[in-house]
Amino acid sequence: MKIYIDNYPLTNDKQSNKLNKLLPLLDKYKVSSKNIVKLYSQTDGIYQVEYNKIFKLNHDNCDVNTITHLYNGVLLVFYNYTNNNIKEEVFSQLPIDCIVSKETILKFSCNPIISDSKIFLYVEGCVNNYEDFIVSDFYFETNNNCEGINNFQFQNELSVFLSMLK
Repeated sequence: MKIYIDNYPLTNDKQSNKLNKLLPLLDKYKVSSKNIVKLYSQTDGIYQVEYNKIFKLNHDNCDVNTITHLYNGVLLVFYNYTNNNIKEEVFSQLPIDCIVSKETILKFSCNPIISDSKIFLYVEGCVNNYEDFIVSDFYFETNNNCEGINNFQFQNELSVFLSMLK
């Protein structure tokens, strides 16, 4: 399940993007980073290359249930995908006419025991280092072993990140 903050001011202007300024503070919570390449084609859709594998991103084939919840003054939007075929491995040719974007996905957890974490913060963007990082997306994701917003550990972990993002 993905969780977004509704109407969080995310722009491409590094001077006004709060998240860019928070990345050095979030560094102590970083558990992984993954470099990917995305191919955007008007006719064929979006492809993602990671770890020498190619995936077609099929957001159109997914059933999504959304729920909004006001938590500590922050409106959260929960996206629950009932069909997990968002990424489908591709063994054929890639589109010729496309825009190529090299991106990095940073994963953060405030729980030192990663396997016990209830929620993770993902930050996606183009990066050389934190000073050159331009955030394109960010969201929270549960470990799918979470009892929801009423779980005490979930609330504590989410509150750590939300307090930084305010």
